[in-house]
Amino acid sequence: MVFVDDLLFVGETEEINNIFNKIQDKMLLRATGEASPGNTLSFLGGRITNKGDHVDISLDDEYVDNIFHEMKLNKGNPAATTTTGKTNVGDE
Repeated sequence: MVFVDDLLFVGETEEINNIFNKIQDKMLLRATGEASPGNTLSFLGGRITNKGDHVDISLDDEYVDNIFHEMKLNKGNPAATTTTGKTNVGDE
């Protein structure tokens, strides 16, 4: 027996439905959400928001805070860094 907790399908609706149905023929699979335009889904500690022309993927603040705490990064001190003054990667 295999237990898979989370799957994320990305693509055209028709293709996703086709793949979903093929997997569902072999095992129990339940859809829990759809990232239609304007909709936000929670997935593996993050948020996926469909903005229509693009998708925003972000982590919940609490999730990030927990990771920092577990890795003891919440007690770090800031450090000065040097900079070239360039603001964009493409700047020459």
